[in-house]
Amino acid sequence: PDWLKCALKFIIAQKVEGQTWVEMINMWVELDRRLRHPSQDGADVAHRLGNKDRPEQVSIWMRYGRQYDKPPEIPSLDEFSTSWRKWWTALQPAWRKNSQGPDWPLLLYNQGPDDESWPGVAKGGKNGFHIVIVTLLWW
Repeated sequence: PDWLKCALKFIIAQKVEGQTWVEMINMWVELDRRLRHPSQDGADVAHRLGNKDRPEQVSIWMRYGRQYDKPPEIPSLDEFSTSWRKWWTALQPAWRKNSQGPDWPLLLYNQGPDDESWPGVAKGGKNGFHIVIVTLLWW
């Protein structure tokens, strides 16, 4: 889909280095492909990331047209990062959350059950996981 091509072009143009970043981008594209590039209709709730604890800057960016070249103003990086972590944690499956200690850091993906499920983050389309990637670029 056109939105994916545009998003990928922008993300690659940021020239973020590192094998982990490249693997995440590849996994995101594969996720969207496996989900058959979900409808871009805003009413498609099944493929929309949750908004519990979502930073206000993310909501603003989405509300004003998701312009990649115009990220929202982030007055305090400390506050944004704290808010972003709360949102990311809220999207995670229960098995990633540390019931014995602090919410952060999350348990690693390979520490989960064999039948692990990712219902909160396995979201495709323009309302899905790509939003997480874009917000990481704001730092």
